[in-house]
Amino acid sequence: GLLRLGVLKAVEYPHALLTARDLEKKYDVRIIVYNSALELTNALALGKVDLACSPLVTQVLFGLLTKSLKIAAGCGFGGSGLVVREDLKEGITIGSSELSTMETMLKLFLEKHHLIGKAKVVYFKKPEEMMKSFLEGEIDALSIWEPYLSKLEKKGFRTYRYTEIFGLYPCCTLGVNREFLKINGELFREFMELYRENTRRLKERKEESLEVMANIFGFSEEQIKDGLRGFVFDYRLSKEQVE
Repeated sequence: GLLRLGVLKAVEYPHALLTARDLEKKYDVRIIVYNSALELTNALALGKVDLACSPLVTQVLFGLLTKSLKIAAGCGFGGSGLVVREDLKEGITIGSSELSTMETMLKLFLEKHHLIGKAKVVYFKKPEEMMKSFLEGEIDALSIWEPYLSKLEKKGFRTYRYTEIFGLYPCCTLGVNREFLKINGELFREFMELYRENTRRLKERKEESLEVMANIFGFSEEQIKDGLRGFVFDYRLSKEQVE
């Protein structure tokens, strides 16, 4: 009867957060916010959270290593990009989060622009620390997600949105701890049923999702609206998309 949902500080999970809110009437539901994709997915593998929305690549790696989690559904597609202070050139230092969609897309981007081995990538645990480092001139660029991407774009920095270069790609997925599945199978099935329904009904529940995210993350409604435009939300996830 207990459900702990782990999420990152991003605007990628309106359908998951609405579902958690819907289940609060019947179960003990807790939402736990993490700064790091690695820490969140590790928490899922260890059973510190029962469900988690974190990057596909991170969940695949932990799933293979620990065998204690499985990917249950898609979550958000797109929603990230590279922000550069001046020019895209050799020798620049770029901030990213480790073993994440941000790092995966950044490597593809650098490969496409013949900059592999010619740019330095440094890693941050918290998005706010990465933003601070960029704005204070310590790094020249950063690979980041919404709503931070739109916030920097509005400040006039040059932005490369990965979807415009590579097409739509899965960012985060919904993962479930296998032990939780054994104990709370019925609760998980209820969550998934509502999750699919809320994904389909996102437009009509938009105002409610804005309120939930503003309360949980402290983002302004304007920031959330800007960030939501960068994502496509879908619970479906094909083998081809994963590959």
